[in-house]
Amino acid sequence: MSRRRRGQQGSADSVHFGHKFKKHKPMFWELLKGKCLLFITMACLVMSAVVSILMYHISPRLAAAETETISLSQGSAEQMSYSTIYKEFAKPFMKERYPNSKGTKEVVQFMKNSLNESGYSVNEQSFTAKDPDGKALHLTNIWAETKRESNNKVVLSCHHDSKIMDAHNSPFIAAIDSAIPCAILMYLAAISGPKGDKKSCAINDKLEKLDISLVFIFFDGEEAIKKWTATDSLYGSRYFAENIDSEVKDFTKNVKLFVLLDLLGSKDPKFNIFHFTHHKCFSKLRGIENDLKSKKSKSCNSNLQYDTSYKRNYFSTNMLSRASGVSDDHEPFLRKVKNILHLIPTPFPTVWHQKTDDEDHLHHPTIENLLQIFTQFIQDLSCAFE
Repeated sequence: MSRRRRGQQGSADSVHFGHKFKKHKPMFWELLKGKCLLFITMACLVMSAVVSILMYHISPRLAAAETETISLSQGSAEQMSYSTIYKEFAKPFMKERYPNSKGTKEVVQFMKNSLNESGYSVNEQSFTAKDPDGKALHLTNIWAETKRESNNKVVLSCHHDSKIMDAHNSPFIAAIDSAIPCAILMYLAAISGPKGDKKSCAINDKLEKLDISLVFIFFDGEEAIKKWTATDSLYGSRYFAENIDSEVKDFTKNVKLFVLLDLLGSKDPKFNIFHFTHHKCFSKLRGIENDLKSKKSKSCNSNLQYDTSYKRNYFSTNMLSRASGVSDDHEPFLRKVKNILHLIPTPFPTVWHQKTDDEDHLHHPTIENLLQIFTQFIQDLSCAFE
């Protein structure tokens, strides 16, 4: 039995309906036209109302975001939202940054511009090294400090370069290694610099009381070009440690604490205690984390939220053996500086030196927490003298 479309059946009812349709066709179309116009009018009114409601709620947020973006030059970085901090300080690092690359030049220029905007006099330490094949590497360390004449220096450092990966892979962003550590330091520099807000966090006032100069150092060439060896790695930090005292008298002698951040941005980092770790300052970081997590204290930036959902604390009480050290940019300073904090998660995050070390695999609640921990840490650096 074959299927027939509706209306093909030759019944009396169908004929009668067709007859009525033909007879009243003009009236039918006028009625249909009127209903369509009414429906379109109502739909336009509803859409207009929806758009008005959305604009009422969204416009203030857009205006606030625009104000936050502009406010960096006005010295109010301390009250930026996390999304604005990420846009201002992390996004510019999210590109390939291996030696001699276009990305490195762009990142170096960004750091110089941002630090200048925060009121710093920026120091550029450019030099040439040789890779294992004898090819020239043009490298640049960037550093700035809050009070150069002070004899009490606290160094906060990271490396700004990214590893050279297989050219057949997609671009290697190196988000945790070390775009996010650099972004954290750029934010800390903005809120503690000469143009920092003196009303909320008031970091520069508190540094003044201890006569401390915060020194922000962004090393180039941490990653090996071929394979990690004593000569194919740590190009920037080795050069800095070897030459800084001839550039600035007694620089390393005046460093009371050297802090190195690395591999930050993944969920649930675990910072263990190395044999050289400065215990007083590490314990202070653990205490700050506990107070923020338990709500005993809160960030001086009211626009940042502390996520308390994680179970295991970041700052561990576990001490690693002497053989468990990690080779990194702190090494050239071990014999020059007494107090060192190497803040790197162990074990390493699973994305380390993988193409998945990108923006999509960052854990933003953890980054927002670390921003608050380190902000409170630099508000009181008396541990560096204990």
